[in-house]
Amino acid sequence: KTETAKALARIYFGDESKMIRLDMSEFQTPNSIDRLLGSSQLNQPGRLTTQIKDNPYSLLLLDEIEKAYPEILDIFLQILDEGYVNDAFGNKINFRNTMIIATSNAGAVLIKNMVEQKKPADQIKQAVIDYAIESNIFRTEFLNRFEGVIFFRPLNGNELKSVVRLQLQKFMRKLAKEKNIEVAYDESVVENIIQKGYNPIFGARSLNRYMEDEVEELVARQIISGEVAQGGKVTLSV
Repeated sequence: KTETAKALARIYFGDESKMIRLDMSEFQTPNSIDRLLGSSQLNQPGRLTTQIKDNPYSLLLLDEIEKAYPEILDIFLQILDEGYVNDAFGNKINFRNTMIIATSNAGAVLIKNMVEQKKPADQIKQAVIDYAIESNIFRTEFLNRFEGVIFFRPLNGNELKSVVRLQLQKFMRKLAKEKNIEVAYDESVVENIIQKGYNPIFGARSLNRYMEDEVEELVARQIISGEVAQGGKVTLSV
């Protein structure tokens, strides 16, 4: 889902740096509202309002929106409905040129089970929406403010391999550019990353986390210890 948002930022705004990502799990308490909109008492600007004020033509990604403090959903309800919000200092912050995408893992297990049962896509989508409303995760009026709801089915084996290869290639380009180090790997590495790192509930993000925590960390330790020097080569294998 996050990679889709990055791609949309590139398409509509020219660069994925135009994506503003907010991890909504960081906004679970009442004082989170001040962190988003600012606090006049503390003379503290809001994280959300400052970024949109400085970058009105951007894509705003609200990651794991279901984890946000409930009143924060009301704030975004207003933004989606009216196209603006007032910050803590009375400034009107315009969102009319901002594309807003909210992601959620609500119903992930339900999606997984229905995909395995080969249920039609429309049926899965409606079941997930019904589940989110009946479980009081989202209100109907909140969901209706979005132009569409898209569900992502779990990745299949070939898709997982493609994702891992893309991540490895990205890592290879980074090392080549920053350290002039060549990286090679065989297909067993791809299979091992999928086997140990993939969680169907969290999707590609679990693979990203495994890559960072295991593969990239391993190579970093080799560079720090001097096992691999600039201009050298690293071979990944199982």
